[in-house]
Amino acid sequence: GCIAEDDPLGIQRVALGVAFEAMMVAKEQGVMLDAEEMCSLVLKVSKDTQRNTSSMLADFKARRPTEIEAINGWIASEGARVGVACLLNECLADAVREQKAFASFQELEDHIAHMLVVGTRG
Repeated sequence: GCIAEDDPLGIQRVALGVAFEAMMVAKEQGVMLDAEEMCSLVLKVSKDTQRNTSSMLADFKARRPTEIEAINGWIASEGARVGVACLLNECLADAVREQKAFASFQELEDHIAHMLVVGTRG
């Protein structure tokens, strides 16, 4: 819910950054996407689905494998292949890969926030 309404942690900015990285990878592969349209779509989907539980969150909470590799992991590795830095996708994928190290979703959220702050300083 915080991505579309209250955004004290900057989650909306992170979501837009993740989408922007994906858009830059697509551009390097010859797929042109409109940045304004992409931003509008990210915000619309987040608002329309703010009360939903994503499949990745449900998998995480149930300690099942997530689709992180097929989404953020792929964007990060493909970005590296084509020369596009995808720090946000890489940080998110790394944090979810480490899910077994966290006792709760709140601990994972805190870890992701820390990684993103540290990563943007380096």
